[in-house]
Amino acid sequence: MKTVGIIGGFGPVTTAKFQLMVIDKVRRANQTSRPPILSWNTPIPLSIENKLIHHGNGIKLFLPFLINAAKILEKAGADFLVLPCNTLHLLFEDIAGSVNIPILNIIDETIKKLKQQDIHQIGLLATKCSIDAKLHIGKLTANNINVVFPANQNQVDTAISRLLTNDLDINLEEILLQEFHQTKDILLGCTDLQLAKSSINNHNIFDSLEILAEATAREILN
Repeated sequence: MKTVGIIGGFGPVTTAKFQLMVIDKVRRANQTSRPPILSWNTPIPLSIENKLIHHGNGIKLFLPFLINAAKILEKAGADFLVLPCNTLHLLFEDIAGSVNIPILNIIDETIKKLKQQDIHQIGLLATKCSIDAKLHIGKLTANNINVVFPANQNQVDTAISRLLTNDLDINLEEILLQEFHQTKDILLGCTDLQLAKSSINNHNIFDSLEILAEATAREILN
C-alpha cells in the first residue's frame, strides 16, 4: 500500500469525514489491513479563511501554509498528497512544485467521474473565489460539459460559511430548488457542502469530496 498525506483543515470536520471515507473505501476493496494515512490540520488564521469565503480574495495568503503542510507530510513519509478543498486547487501548481511526490487533483478526478457518467450539463455549487477564477469551468467546458450557475451566489457562500463554523442546519435542497430550476445533475464543487448533502432529495449529486476519496483509495491500493 501507498501512504497518503492529507493537507487538511478546510474545514476540520470535512477533513475528518474525508479520512473516514478513504478508510471505508479501502476496507471495501481490501480486507487485509487498514490504509496508511498521514493528516496535517493546517493552522490557517480564521481571518484569512473568512476573507476568502466572504470576499473571494486573499487566496495567496494560504500558500506558505500549504507549502509547509506539503513538506511536512512528505518528510513524514507520504507517498502522495491530497488536498480535500476545491478552491485551494487554484494554488495546485505552486504546492505541487514544492515537493517531490505527486498530488491528486480533485478537479481532474471530478471531470473523469462526470465523463464516465456521460454528463453533459451540470449545476455548479462552489465558492465565489473558485467561480470567479473559473477553476472548474475551464476544464468542464473543455470536456463538453455545460455549466449552470446559481442565480444568487451570495446564498451559496453564506451556506458554505455556516458549514465551516459547524452550523449544519443547512437545507441544500431548498437552495437547489431556488437556484437550479431545470438542472437535476449538481456538482458540489466545495467539499464542505457535503456536510449538508443529506438534505438533498430531488437532485443527482456529484460530491467532489467523495470522488477524491475514491481516487485516494485507488491510489493507496495501486
